[in-house]
This record gives sequence, structure tokens and C-alpha cells, in this order.
Amino acid sequence: MSKPQLITSQGQGIIGELFGYVPAVLKEYKEFWCIEYYVKNPITHEFQRKREKVTCYINRYGKMQARSYLRVVINQLNLKLSQGWSPFFVQEDSRLYERITEVTEKFISERSRDLRPDTIRSYKSSINEFLRFTKENYPTITASTFNHNIAVRYMDYILSKGNSIQITTMYVR
Repeated sequence: MSKPQLITSQGQGIIGELFGYVPAVLKEYKEFWCIEYYVKNPITHEFQRKREKVTCYINRYGKMQARSYLRVVINQLNLKLSQGWSPFFVQEDSRLYERITEVTEKFISERSRDLRPDTIRSYKSSINEFLRFTKENYPTITASTFNHNIAVRYMDYILSKGNSIQITTMYVR
């Protein structure tokens, strides 16, 4: 699917590329009405169309009142989108879409209260090596896209540098 193009009436260019979403609009088709907007998927980094059918408001309020009510709903939705809300986080934990660098920083800050300073220094050393590897090979990796294959490639990377692999179990609460 191609990227959605939204040119404003003032000719300001592509809105979606700048903000990661294309604002919601009311679409009135013969068969149904819907609120339609595009949001960038945090995993694929592609825009996906989201539709919410709102035909029931016509039956409930009539066309004129439904339009005015839906105008308010659309403004609220656009406000949420502008503040960073994403429909992809409704069902899943938003932490899955954080970058690995942010996840490792949180891990270190949480564990530093419970562990000895030498252990934290060891963890930081291993994490820094891992972050160097991900920066070179997977610059946009998130917690949800880290998988077994990437872990194996990382272990191969460590072995190719002449370092030994010490399996450390890090418990996360």
C-alpha cells in the first residue's frame, strides 16, 4: 500500500510524514458512514488505514445532528492522535514498541537498586556491547521485534570478536 497523501488546502505538503498520522475525517458513503484516518504502524513503519463505522449515529440522531456530533468526536480523535495516542497500543502493551536502548536504560535503573555495584557495572558492559551490535545491524529494533534469530546473530558476533559468551540470567520483575 502506498503512503497516504494529504495535501492541505494551503498546499503545506504531506502531513502524515511529518506527524506519523493523517487526521481523521468523516466519510459518507451510500452504504455506511465511517471515520477514517491513517496511522504509522510502529513495527512496520508503514501507514495503515483505520476505519470506525458510525452509521448507527444516523439512525439515532438524524443526519444533521449526527454530523455535528461526529465533528466533535473527530476533533477529539485528532487531538489524541496529535498527542501521540496510537490505536496499536489499545490491545497490547505500549512498552513492546519501545526501542531497545530505552528498554535497557529502564532495566539498568530498575535493577541498580537491588544489585551490587559490581554486578551493575558488569550488566552495563554487556548491554553496551549489545547496543553497539544493534546500532550496527538493527538500528530501529524494538522490544517486540527482538527474537531468537537476532540473539543467535549477537552471540556469533561476540564469538567473532574473540570474547567468550557467558550466559547470564537477568530477572525482570
